[in-house]
Amino acid sequence: MTNHQDRRLTMDPIATGDLVEMQVKHSKKHLLRILIVAACVGLALYLWSGIPWSEIMPVKSVQVAGRFVHLSPAELEKKAANIIRGGFVTVNIAGVKRELLKEAWINEVAIRRVWPDSLMIFITEHEPVALWGSNALISAEAAVFSPEEASFPPGLPFLSGPQSSEEAVLEKYKLLKTELKRWDMEVEMLVLTERRAWQFKLADGPVVLLGRKDVEARFKRFFSFAVPYQADSLLQAKSVDMRYTNGFAVKWTTG
Repeated sequence: MTNHQDRRLTMDPIATGDLVEMQVKHSKKHLLRILIVAACVGLALYLWSGIPWSEIMPVKSVQVAGRFVHLSPAELEKKAANIIRGGFVTVNIAGVKRELLKEAWINEVAIRRVWPDSLMIFITEHEPVALWGSNALISAEAAVFSPEEASFPPGLPFLSGPQSSEEAVLEKYKLLKTELKRWDMEVEMLVLTERRAWQFKLADGPVVLLGRKDVEARFKRFFSFAVPYQADSLLQAKSVDMRYTNGFAVKWTTG
């Protein structure tokens, strides 16, 4: 009697893994071909029909975000919607940013597409630290901008200087503000003249003349000698002239 033994087919686990990997790669290639064909067909239909992208995928929603003090998000959304040209795919993002930046209070604009039909616009306002010249403001980044004067915040100090001196004047103002705070004083005005002479005015106090030469030394001397020795009566002075080699002159108000 012949004994029949079951014959079982066994496969190498490594070979099985290779086979699966080949099948996955083949499926991916097949799917990629389908997607390419579909894209080509879609493009052909688009070119044949002549329907613009603005109608196929229009921008239906515009949202504006940011921290607003001087601007209205609703008005910005309306303005952005009016300047959008094209659809979700073809909208000129750079053009929209350029138009929005024409608003004087806007410092930065960032725009992001949100699938499938929205634009998210992030706005950063200028933060003014002082008046600049006769009809402008200056920000903490030394950016000079000119919104309507009716929108100027009240109580800002006055800064002024020749063209391209904004950063230098702002830096001097920050230093001056820090030094005066120690003496419970405030700066009302800081000016760099066309002849590059510095002068500033204390709030309810005198004009301080620093001149063009040895400005840093004169600045230090004012806070090392003029302020400590005249602290009680300094605000009654009309002017303090620091343009001396080793001293200063005080002109007092009369009456």
